[in-house]
Amino acid sequence: MPEVVWKNIVWKSAYGDLPIKDILTILKGYGPMEILGFEWPDLFKGELSVSLDKNGLKHITIFWLEVLGEKKRGIGRFALAYLRKIFESQVHVEDAGYFHVKNVTKDSLLFWIKMFEEGIIQSLLSDEIKINECSTYRELKEAKEKLISDLKKKTG
Repeated sequence: MPEVVWKNIVWKSAYGDLPIKDILTILKGYGPMEILGFEWPDLFKGELSVSLDKNGLKHITIFWLEVLGEKKRGIGRFALAYLRKIFESQVHVEDAGYFHVKNVTKDSLLFWIKMFEEGIIQSLLSDEIKINECSTYRELKEAKEKLISDLKKKTG
């Protein structure tokens, strides 16, 4: 399977077999809507798509992100900030039907909410939570409180 190393990250087609030229075109935001797998060895890996909106602005949608290695604290935030920087784009997180977020838990949803609150991601769409730039403070607070309540029930 063809791979491209760009900005310290190994990129490849997540589903199928794309030639290197197509992977590079997608990374620039000009290709077809394809899902790319990415990995910074020993730090993080995941899957995302890159798209341009009607105004020519890039958006990345992350379908899953996994932190690798023993020292995990801060790596998720670093990965998101790094992806945002290299694509000069907004970051959206989505569980798009059959692209289920790997290892999604209530704890990981709290992480995503925190990243939204900090402005690192611009939206989160999952079975349990739907927040974006138009969400009110009350909606965000209610979603967070529900997750915390569910976590407390689960742990005893």
